[in-house]
Amino acid sequence: MTVMTDVLNPLCGPNGASAVYGPQKGASPADVAVLDAALAHFAEVVVRDLGVDAATQPGTGAAGGLSYGLVVGCRAAITRGFQHLSELLGLDALLRDVDWVLTGEGRLDTQTLSGKGPLELARQAGTHRKPVVAFAGKVEPEALKGPLPFVATVQVSPPGWSEADPASRAGAAELLTAAVATWAAQRRSESR
Repeated sequence: MTVMTDVLNPLCGPNGASAVYGPQKGASPADVAVLDAALAHFAEVVVRDLGVDAATQPGTGAAGGLSYGLVVGCRAAITRGFQHLSELLGLDALLRDVDWVLTGEGRLDTQTLSGKGPLELARQAGTHRKPVVAFAGKVEPEALKGPLPFVATVQVSPPGWSEADPASRAGAAELLTAAVATWAAQRRSESR
């Protein structure tokens, strides 16, 4: 079994699943501490009872630790998902025939810039000199510091929008559709 992931976070600790992704899902600092302690305890039990020590392996924190469970329970191997899918899809050939590349992310933040799919897609598109626009539910200002492989980043959520609020997420598809339509209309008017 192969687990494809583009994040390299371990299961626990300051860069683990709870610490990095918990706040994105609405976990408070106290919640993060409880979640991280629970995962660390689970990893100790796995080492004790199964003799498998994988909690510090890069990528085991992906999907809230799902990849860790697959590694220890199914002896799965973790691989970089973007590269694997890129090869399967023949992405290089596809990129040659496009004018623009549009990509998306729930939250464009420093985690995006550590190797997630949108960043890797932009890098690959850049080798073909194709401009890339990133649409995101939320764009964190710290992610925009320094050089980026995107020609534009577009935040699709309105002010006050909260990803932790299920009612806010319910309209995400409409927000994205409207943002892409607005961007496309601006491109058309600029090209005239």
